[in-house]
Amino acid sequence: MTLQVKYIELILTLTLLPFLIVSEDVNLPKAECEEKYYVERYQKAVITCKYDRNFHTVRWYFTETDLSFLRIDGTRKSGTGYSSGEYDILDDGSMVINEVNLSHERSYTVSILHSDGSNSRSEIMVIVLVILKDLAITDCKSSPSFCKQYQETDENTVLCIAKDTNPEIELKLMNDNGTTLLSNEVKQFNDTTQLYTTIVTFKHPKRAFTLQFLTCSASGHAVAKVTNASCLVEGNLPVSRITSEVKHVNDNERFQIKCPMNDKPTGRLQTTSINGTKEIVMEAWPNDEHLPCSAKFNCNVLHDGRVEFNGFTYEDERSFECISSDETDASKHTVHLKVLGARPPVDLTVEVGSGSNTAVSLFNEKIETHLEQGNGTFCTLLSVEYEIKGCDYCEQPVNEPGGNLKYFLLYLFYIFNHPTTEEPRFYRFKCNTKDVERDAGYVQDLQAILSAFQSNTQGDPFDPLQSLVTQMQADYKTLHCMMTLFAAIEPKANGVEILRTIVEVNQLSVDEYLEITGEMFSTEQITLQQYTLITSPLLKKGQVQFQRIRDEIIKYTKIEDKYKHKKTTDHLLHYYILGAISNDIVFKNISFHGVGEKEPERQNVYTLLQQLVSKVLATEDDFRKKLIESLQNNKDVTRIFLQVLVFSFNKKTLSTNSFLELLHMSLKEKFITDGIYSVEIQNLIKEKKLKVRDIVNPELKTILKENLMSEHVFEQLLNGYIRTDAWNKENWIRYVASLSLEELIGENMKDKLLNHIIKSYKMNKGEMKAILDSSGLMDLEARKTFMNSIKF
Repeated sequence: MTLQVKYIELILTLTLLPFLIVSEDVNLPKAECEEKYYVERYQKAVITCKYDRNFHTVRWYFTETDLSFLRIDGTRKSGTGYSSGEYDILDDGSMVINEVNLSHERSYTVSILHSDGSNSRSEIMVIVLVILKDLAITDCKSSPSFCKQYQETDENTVLCIAKDTNPEIELKLMNDNGTTLLSNEVKQFNDTTQLYTTIVTFKHPKRAFTLQFLTCSASGHAVAKVTNASCLVEGNLPVSRITSEVKHVNDNERFQIKCPMNDKPTGRLQTTSINGTKEIVMEAWPNDEHLPCSAKFNCNVLHDGRVEFNGFTYEDERSFECISSDETDASKHTVHLKVLGARPPVDLTVEVGSGSNTAVSLFNEKIETHLEQGNGTFCTLLSVEYEIKGCDYCEQPVNEPGGNLKYFLLYLFYIFNHPTTEEPRFYRFKCNTKDVERDAGYVQDLQAILSAFQSNTQGDPFDPLQSLVTQMQADYKTLHCMMTLFAAIEPKANGVEILRTIVEVNQLSVDEYLEITGEMFSTEQITLQQYTLITSPLLKKGQVQFQRIRDEIIKYTKIEDKYKHKKTTDHLLHYYILGAISNDIVFKNISFHGVGEKEPERQNVYTLLQQLVSKVLATEDDFRKKLIESLQNNKDVTRIFLQVLVFSFNKKTLSTNSFLELLHMSLKEKFITDGIYSVEIQNLIKEKKLKVRDIVNPELKTILKENLMSEHVFEQLLNGYIRTDAWNKENWIRYVASLSLEELIGENMKDKLLNHIIKSYKMNKGEMKAILDSSGLMDLEARKTFMNSIKF
């Protein structure tokens, strides 16, 4: 029994002896370990070294202590770190930090007792990474309040700030050429959070640039997903070119603004409201990168870079400024948005002046208010009857509102029958300021003429009045007076039609007519659209060229808001073409499938548009030729063509198939963009003039096969359909599944569309599975794969 005990002690002594002896050797071979080990905060970390895995013992120490906190002896694991759960040790001796925090950043020592009895030690520095989450670059001119938080008050300063990292990182500022800018870098350490903040300050020279694209780049071990941030910086160098325009839109009408312009790579679209508040709407960066619109303005950036706004009311009127810039210069284009809509009318009153020596009484006061269709404002007319007492030499005038057709007619008859007599003084619109004596029979003559006219006229008095204008021939002075008066007739359409007839049937010179109409246009008695209707007979008879009409308009436009030559051409073409179309001209001449007609040879869209102009404007060849030549250089011809196309579709002179085919052809020939196509289709579906099934299959599939539409526009278009609930969820799921199977959309687009459908219809997994099972589009395995890719 005693012998057995001594044998056990001997074995234990021999087993431990090599370790004790080797531990005294100060020149031990080290295990192969990284000097620095980077681990991420809040993550699980495994610290390992390269050594012979056939070991007896592995121990882990905090380098500054001699007591191990984690060890493994054979398969037995122990230590204070292990028992607390803060650490773990793997079977191969690797140290595990179960959840890393900043307190784990320290030096560790690992000691290995190898199977051959040798021992090795190595030190490892564990560095805890707190990854950069947000990198902010700010132009102090645009955000002065933000910069003041960092004691920066100079507006010619750019700040780049990287907050809360460990270890500290490096920042540098670069321009769009990749050149690093000389800047000042400051690193701050927060004793509470134990984290670093790095700030770079760049003060740019005054008048060095107008608009510059800067990028702040971060580097270091604490940099992962967020590596850089960019912004446009506004400098003090004045722009080299300034232009402006006035854009008129209807209430809540969609409109587009191009920014940047003139092929500049960099641009900023900003707006100034009526109260002077300035806000940035969108920025365009080099390499065709457009930032999304500010959510406040309900707008989208289209595929071609145009910004489309979904509409404003007249209370939202504002100006938009697009600053476009490159390396050499910059330009600014301002769009003054004018919204056509009803403004509150103005109250009018009339009273007798206190200084009058004559007893004047007022009675039968009338106020008429109507909406002016030309500019969306109210017009208020006040009329009142009055009596002058104690005045033997005064005759009582006739008082009626100026829009009363009866008195216009009476005046016209008098001029026709008394061509040498001045204008009747009872009428409130004066052509001449000189007062003349009236002959004794004046009132009796007028009353007789009026009575005869009223007894012989039935129905609308406009028809005999039109006939009278056609029969009469008058001199320049008389016609000038008549046209000025008839420009104010109500309803407006009757007055304009009379003026057009006067121009058509009376033999004045072109110069005289253009002088009269130009004067009425400059005094805003007629609009540009009415101007085109009145002067159209001169064009049709070949008495004047389109160029002359345009120049006359420019001449009579006020200097401060003078039309650009190009803009005036656009407006005139628009009114001439659409004005003619509105007179029952149909589009079936270029329909592919006219009823009872043989299908004509297919032609490109521009040729069809030329044919349309020729058909609509059945005028002399010279004018038609010049109009088409002007059309060739008109960028707004797309808008005109689409209005004609939609007009014809609404009038049912084009079938649905023909309409979609022409629209498809326009997209294919790049006559319109995919964004314009999308907007037109969505509007017609919203107005219930097109059905979803008319467009989604096969039309949209064909467009996708031909790569005519970007995924971004396609997603917006389909999401718009889904929101209208125009189809049911079963049809939408089958449709998106078929697009995916036919490889017309990618996995990312498929997931986006399905998620939108699921959210819109509040679908669950069971509903989705039932629809796919009944679709017959794919086998069981394919359905499983499809289902697994969907997030509910």
